[in-house]
Amino acid sequence: FQSISYLCPFNPSFFQYGSEIGHNGRFLNAVYDDLISNGIDPYPLKLKEITKNQALNFLKPFGLNEDDEFIVLHLREEGYADGAQHTYRNVDIRNYIDSIDWLINQGFKVVRIGHQHMSPLEPRNGLIDLTAVRNPGEVDIFLCARAKFYYGSGSGPVSLAFNFNVPCLITNNLPYGHQRPNGLVQFVPLIQESTGKPLSLEQIRKMKLEHTYSPKIFNDLKLTPKFASSADNLRLVREMVEYIEHGEIFKQNCAKKEKLKEYGILCGLDSKSLSLLT
Repeated sequence: FQSISYLCPFNPSFFQYGSEIGHNGRFLNAVYDDLISNGIDPYPLKLKEITKNQALNFLKPFGLNEDDEFIVLHLREEGYADGAQHTYRNVDIRNYIDSIDWLINQGFKVVRIGHQHMSPLEPRNGLIDLTAVRNPGEVDIFLCARAKFYYGSGSGPVSLAFNFNVPCLITNNLPYGHQRPNGLVQFVPLIQESTGKPLSLEQIRKMKLEHTYSPKIFNDLKLTPKFASSADNLRLVREMVEYIEHGEIFKQNCAKKEKLKEYGILCGLDSKSLSLLT
């Protein structure tokens, strides 16, 4: 590795799809149109009855029933899979409390999943926090398969929710590269030290940063991430509800669909991230 370190950053995992597409991060984007044109469902997972029953038996004492509308929440924090490359992918749960309260006030239950080292939240009606609870794997599978939408970091359970065809709202997302369909993404703006302005999607592409989330690379390039505030996140969840109901933010994304596709973005972007599309 030392002898080829000058090539960094690079990803050593590959898949075979034709003679030109080679990066695993581009896989779904490369095959998506072919799947659709051949009548193949791009969302392959189906919830088994036995999985549902086991999960509901566990969740009922916590106040979640089969007919409840709920959001599954997973916000990445330290304590599970840590490394320097993950630093900018972790978030501060305190910046999401207003968003959780807003969702609850809209009539949703919010079910938080994760690991026992995550920051505790004060109890509130409508919030089911399972991070400190040991639960069977069927619980996370059911929650990701039946949620109104997934809300959280672009890691771990988001892939499970996506493959069950559940809309995904991804917050503070890095890297910028190819984004899967069926949801809304909020990018982390990368602020240039020289200008004080965020990089546009075109600048990201020209600098070959689409698949990068290593803090060292951003630091070397004098780029500082500007993480979402509580107000940003409150606007984000409102836009997600508007998006899945085909409201204004959905129409804005439809109008820019072909331009987004040029960057490998098959989903929608929140209004602040759309402003990076020049």
